[in-house]
Amino acid sequence: MAEDIEVQPSQELVDVHKHYMDIINCMPNAVYWIDLNCKLQGYNDNFVKLLGIEEINDFSGTPYELLRKYAFWPDSRIDELKLDDMGVIFSEKSKHNVEESPVELGPDKDLYYLSTRVPLLDNNKKVNGLVVVLIDIED
Repeated sequence: MAEDIEVQPSQELVDVHKHYMDIINCMPNAVYWIDLNCKLQGYNDNFVKLLGIEEINDFSGTPYELLRKYAFWPDSRIDELKLDDMGVIFSEKSKHNVEESPVELGPDKDLYYLSTRVPLLDNNKKVNGLVVVLIDIED
């Protein structure tokens, strides 16, 4: 009977991951990436700020659930965001600088974004996820 063995990443791998996260966190935009099931795989600090919280602890759901729970985005707008994400995954074609529909949060509280969606590819050039960049164009 095989035992479950927890494999720890090497220090070099941990350092590389931290280095890349430091770079991603330097971006002035909100960034998240998902797998083929739209499950959140990662995000930068500006995505957490967009949610209006300090940090995400042990979350294994979707970015859409987070936007609903913490940022109070309307369901219709969240559904549209998810459909746009899924459309890029299924088409396997990037979309750059797309003006998103406004996120209506109340009187004089609309949010405006440009989005970039890029499929993530595995070693066989098959789509295995998606990275989304939301650029605040409110000003």
